Amino acid sequence: MKSITTLLVLCIFLIVSCGGGPNPDRDAKQGLDSTNITDVQDANKAPDDQDVPGTGVEPIDLSEPLGEQATFKLGSYFFTPLDLDHLRQSAGGLSGRGLIKFDEDLKEIDSNFNFNLVFELEDGGSLTFHTHADADLKDGLEITFKRLDTQLLVEVTIRENTVDWSSFFDSFDASKRIEVSLDVHNSEPVTHMLFWSTGQLETFLDSGLDVSGAPGKPYGRNWGIQLKDSKILEVTKSSPRYEH
Repeated sequence: MKSITTLLVLCIFLIVSCGGGPNPDRDAKQGLDSTNITDVQDANKAPDDQDVPGTGVEPIDLSEPLGEQATFKLGSYFFTPLDLDHLRQSAGGLSGRGLIKFDEDLKEIDSNFNFNLVFELEDGGSLTFHTHADADLKDGLEITFKRLDTQLLVEVTIRENTVDWSSFFDSFDASKRIEVSLDVHNSEPVTHMLFWSTGQLETFLDSGLDVSGAPGKPYGRNWGIQLKDSKILEVTKSSPRYEH
């Protein structure tokens, strides 16, 4: 009788130990079952403004605003921002709004150069090329290209004297990429300017033949570019194409 009682006590102890006490594995499972699956997904979701690797999500604008770095470069030329405004730089060029001066000046006032410009304009935007100007890019030769829908408007200014040469640029579609090659001969009493379409041998505008000359002569050594809702893709400076 004693042995039967002992056996019953042992069975009751085993039942209590297996079913009624704490069970870490069971408790963990119950905790997971009680968690809302949406909460788990939200916890693992990346913020809306964060790129997710492997999802194909990329920033719309890959260009970077000009910061406080010591040097800036466009193509082969280092430059100094005179007015950052909203300039942005990418591998494709410089865009937005602002004014830059190239660090290497023209050395001589009475100097002659060829410049090649490749740029794009937003509707209503403009690009102004400055050359033979003072240290602030003032009182020099300014050539302003402005887009009005598909029309390209062009004005040339030297020390507040402005002429409109837009009619010579009728063949350009301002909604597309624009490429212009120009000579600036500042060694003459009145600056002599010649314009070519890229790849063409004949000028489409010679200020000494097609108009009554440029509006004066500048007396500086600096050059640069001003952007207003436009993008400069390429600029080069070399010896003039036309020597005389």
